[in-house]
Amino acid sequence: MWISKFKASEMQWELKLTEKAVEYNNQLQDQLNIVQMQYDEKMKSMYKAYEEEEQQANEKHEQELRELNTRNERLQAELSEREQYHSSRYENLQKQNEELTTRVRETQEAIEKEHQSRIQSAEEDSAARMKQ
Repeated sequence: MWISKFKASEMQWELKLTEKAVEYNNQLQDQLNIVQMQYDEKMKSMYKAYEEEEQQANEKHEQELRELNTRNERLQAELSEREQYHSSRYENLQKQNEELTTRVRETQEAIEKEHQSRIQSAEEDSAARMKQ
């Protein structure tokens, strides 16, 4: 009987110990849940901040890209205008060169004819004087 009382007392003590362990385990689980919720909130906050930072960086890069595209289009238009100007100028200079070359040739031919005419006239005058 004394052994049964001892066993009953031991079982009650084990039951209380188990209840305390369950209570402590529940407290730890509650703390773990709180920490997990805090961790989840912190991760959500950090991810949201990361997404916002990433979005701002993307918007900045897109703006820079738009500005570069605008500048590129402007420079392409300017280059096209300059190419047109220089092409037109080259054509005009080529025409002027052809005209000047023609005038020089015509002038040289006229000078040559005049020179030949004077030589012939001088020869004729010289021949006429000899006849006299």
